[in-house]
Amino acid sequence: RFPLRLIRPLLNLLLHRTHALTYYPGTLWGDPIACRGFINQISIQFELTPWSYPTDRAKVAFVINHLTDKALCWANPLWETDKPIVYNYREFITAFRRAFDPPGRKTNAAKSLLRLRQGTKSLGDYALEFRSLASELNWNNETLVAVFSEGLNDELQDEVAARDLPEDLEDLITYLSFIDERIHHRKNTKDRAKRLPLRIPPRFPLPVLPEPPSPPEPMQLDSTKLPEAEKQRR
Repeated sequence: RFPLRLIRPLLNLLLHRTHALTYYPGTLWGDPIACRGFINQISIQFELTPWSYPTDRAKVAFVINHLTDKALCWANPLWETDKPIVYNYREFITAFRRAFDPPGRKTNAAKSLLRLRQGTKSLGDYALEFRSLASELNWNNETLVAVFSEGLNDELQDEVAARDLPEDLEDLITYLSFIDERIHHRKNTKDRAKRLPLRIPPRFPLPVLPEPPSPPEPMQLDSTKLPEAEKQRR
């Protein structure tokens, strides 16, 4: 028998590990766009904590517990009537995909990818959206590079028109990201310069100079300066 003081730390460690790995995805009401991500999150949860869901029925119960609205209405009869499908997780997910995962996802992704344009978005945002759509398709690298380059905005296309570009899509995205950042940096610098107020030197009034004294009139003598004899003569 192990002492309790040795077993307790092991139990605490196990409980902490279980709590750290437990993730509860959001509920799904039947949105086809969110269906794929929801199923992936569920699968990741089962991968991280397999001991918490030892049976297929436990996995199905976990999924149904995170459904709502239309999706829950679809699953309720299966669980309430104890259909065989609730004992087979793979079959349950297959039926779930048929009901809520759009069947034309690849076709829609191809159309969206061909229409995608960078516009005023940064290259990073454009590349993120492009990768997301491209992941649905099995297009080769050459085709993806051509479609990606076609969607670049005019300013970036003009910037790289005379350059030798990488042939790999990921290398191309990395290369263009540096150029796109430089373009935005130049724009921001110019915009800041335009917003700066013009500094006009202050205008000080010119000093008022005193008027020069008028010159004495000819033959006009100051009587105060005449000799006394001359004064008497006059």
